[in-house]
Amino acid sequence: MLAAVVLYILVAVSAVSILGWQRLGQSSAPFADIALATMGQRAFFLLSIIALFSATNTVLLMLLAASRIVYGMASSSALPRTFARVYPATGTPWAATLAVILPSLAFVLLQDTGFVANVANFTLFLTFMVINAALIVLRYRQPEARRPFRVPLTLGKVPLIPLLAVAFNAFMLAQQSFQVLLLGSTLALLGGLAFLIKRHFS
Repeated sequence: MLAAVVLYILVAVSAVSILGWQRLGQSSAPFADIALATMGQRAFFLLSIIALFSATNTVLLMLLAASRIVYGMASSSALPRTFARVYPATGTPWAATLAVILPSLAFVLLQDTGFVANVANFTLFLTFMVINAALIVLRYRQPEARRPFRVPLTLGKVPLIPLLAVAFNAFMLAQQSFQVLLLGSTLALLGGLAFLIKRHFS
């Protein structure tokens, strides 16, 4: 995290030193403007190649992570056991991978990468909110549970860092458009409904 913070600060300092904060504040594509200012017209071709590889890598990582989450949930019976099937030769959770890839293809039809990215952001913010809220709830429901690690900065029984995390992620959610909130909430409700149905019949 420290390395990431330092890199972000260095990028910000470099960007301001090249264009100035006034031009950066008015720019809709700051990195493209910085590249144009330093490399000229050839920068757009280079940025397109970088963006292509970056987007491909991000999509691959997200699909791998999501398929493993589905596999883990199926292995623990939170999802149908079908998704826990593994290909014998490679040990790859092929059923979970297909379950993630096929619905993901539907987002291609939206033809708006910004909207798709914000829906992904919605799920991340919501996930972080739930995880941190669960930590606070467990402090009250299971105060005697064994904890190898305890979150510092506690006010009474309330851990302050998770409380701030819930508030911050709620603030980030509030910045999303109505369409993103609607689609993200619908997907979250469908996921919750599927889990309740599965738990009821298992």
